[in-house]
Amino acid sequence: MQLRTARIENYRAIDELELSFLDSRGRVRPMTVLAGPNGSGKTSILFAITNALRGPLGYRAEEVPEPDTDDIRLPSASRTAWAKSIPEIRVSLELQFDEQEQEAIPELLRIVGMEPPPPLPDGILKVHWVFPPKTQPDGLRDQWWMVSLEPPFHHVRSWLSARRLAIKAWRVKQPGMYPELLDSIGGLFFFPQDRNLMQRVLGRGIESGVRDVDSSVQDDEGERESRLSPGHQRPVLPVTDILRYISDYARGRVQAIPDEKNWEKRIQETFHKVCYPKEYLGYLYREDDPLGAPILQNNGYQYPLSQAASGEQVILEYITRLTYPRPFEHSLILIDEPEVHLHPAWTRQLYLALSELSQTNQFVMCTHSMELRRRAAEDNALIELQELEIEA
Repeated sequence: MQLRTARIENYRAIDELELSFLDSRGRVRPMTVLAGPNGSGKTSILFAITNALRGPLGYRAEEVPEPDTDDIRLPSASRTAWAKSIPEIRVSLELQFDEQEQEAIPELLRIVGMEPPPPLPDGILKVHWVFPPKTQPDGLRDQWWMVSLEPPFHHVRSWLSARRLAIKAWRVKQPGMYPELLDSIGGLFFFPQDRNLMQRVLGRGIESGVRDVDSSVQDDEGERESRLSPGHQRPVLPVTDILRYISDYARGRVQAIPDEKNWEKRIQETFHKVCYPKEYLGYLYREDDPLGAPILQNNGYQYPLSQAASGEQVILEYITRLTYPRPFEHSLILIDEPEVHLHPAWTRQLYLALSELSQTNQFVMCTHSMELRRRAAEDNALIELQELEIEA
């Protein structure tokens, strides 16, 4: 699932904005960098995309606030006198499903006993999200995350809910389900700035511990009751716990895991590539420390992740969450200011490493970094945003 275009209206400081994520040949760019000053709407763009997709995808995004009426951009006349009616936030996205997804998703639906979705013309699906939600003739108001889709065929929503279904089928060992099928179906992932970094990485301030790995898989993919708001979810599993599980799983097997399926080795190699000469050694135990810890190394000096610099924690979080419970493929990955706490050299290496992690993912990131702007401009992947005017 890749994003071709986005149109955003009346959201925060954005009056009306259209964005294309296509290159000069009409193909989706694997990397797009949104750059601009404070107030140009960079983060608002990522929030708008996430809010438009989190409902049909069943994706939990803790760091993206649920919309409220304060997010609606009012016309100038409404700023001096309360308007009788307020405008609507409108977000329209054009999504592209590649050939591999178009084959895998109907197959998945057959495996789980559901009716396959109708074919998508040219693999394109349009999503329209409006806030505040509509009130139905019976007086009940729609949930805020509900969307309308084009084409409006019955079962067309299965194209968007497929990864959540695939995770569930893989987790419960659905007969006929195989890991490669999950790898062929894309989803969405949002990386915030460094807000709550210690919680996300080390689990400080939230209930931690790998006591129920299956439910952690369920949580990370946004599995939820159909009537539960995407904002009402249990905290995300900390990176520390994920690293522990990946390490214990690999070392506890009778037969060694081949390198291409060894997620711990994948994390180690990518971390070293970005943060050289620093290394991630794995989740290690000592005789006097049965709980263990993720251990890093720098020129022979070893230290736990809790003592690592925030930049190292951020890099390890990116790599880990794009690997667990299986590496993301065919997915839309949104990243808000990845350069926060990163040395310019690491920022450049991260930009290169993200593309190498997967050839099928699409990355959209916001930045103030001159290093990222320069690199994206060389790749014709830069969108320069101007400061938005806030009417008095």
